[in-house]
Amino acid sequence: MIAKYRFESKIDDAIRGEVIHQDGIYLGGDQLVKRLLETIIVPTFADALGMEDEDVQLLFGPEVPRNREIRSQRVNWINRLFVPLTQSYLDNAVDDVTDEPISHTDPEIVDSVVVESLQEAADKLRGPGYYNLQQELDLYFNREDFEGVVHDVFDELFFDYCQRIVDHDVDIVLLAGQPSKLSYIQQLIRMYVPLSPSRIVPMHNHYAGNWYPYQDEKGHDPGVIIDPKSPVVVGAAIEFMAHNGMLPQFKFEMKGKIYENSYYWGVMTDATSGIRNERILFRPVEDQTREEITEFTT
Repeated sequence: MIAKYRFESKIDDAIRGEVIHQDGIYLGGDQLVKRLLETIIVPTFADALGMEDEDVQLLFGPEVPRNREIRSQRVNWINRLFVPLTQSYLDNAVDDVTDEPISHTDPEIVDSVVVESLQEAADKLRGPGYYNLQQELDLYFNREDFEGVVHDVFDELFFDYCQRIVDHDVDIVLLAGQPSKLSYIQQLIRMYVPLSPSRIVPMHNHYAGNWYPYQDEKGHDPGVIIDPKSPVVVGAAIEFMAHNGMLPQFKFEMKGKIYENSYYWGVMTDATSGIRNERILFRPVEDQTREEITEFTT
């Protein structure tokens, strides 16, 4: 979201904001997790165990008639085995830890019951002893491989959105959401937005003050934001309280977008990055067009 704010210093200080751009792109951390599963986590797991390609596809690949009967087990393995491994991989990426092994045999990462479930399925598939799931995974955070995945997922999106930031002459950029914890994502934003580093502020580990509700549970680094998704919730709470007069001598007002986004439907080809005028099938309704529309009911 891109917004502009105006501060008014009176008897009661007030901040008045207005949304000037907002998109509905869903791409985020879930897509990054999915791509990491496909390119790093599952392939590393399969290679470590010496799994046959057809077995990898059957157990962890797309659903086909042959594996439909074990759908619930496959979902369980993804959610309780591979996603925790991916989360540990992401944690090491945030802290840039390259020498700490990540293993499915670590009970703090993966419940042993899940590993046993997969072992039973592997034994049923190939016979006991063919695959040993207690074998070490030998999975380490690899910065080059990881940044390649992040680049594939986010680069085009960030390049486009940063162009919008530049077009609106933005003064400061706040980075929220779990992916913003990653140094490579911060690096991409700093590369595409011509602002000084002090004006591009990641919310992760940013000092907000002792009043901030979401802090470290053990009391470490008081006043520091540990979850970069939480500022969105806290901001919404502040807006609600200020709008309803629950914050004395302070007012906050936020307006929605004045103009709606314009959407075009048309035909695109690999040779073009946009839709040519003659290939537009549907375009936004204009004022003149509205007058020609006849409404009726049946």
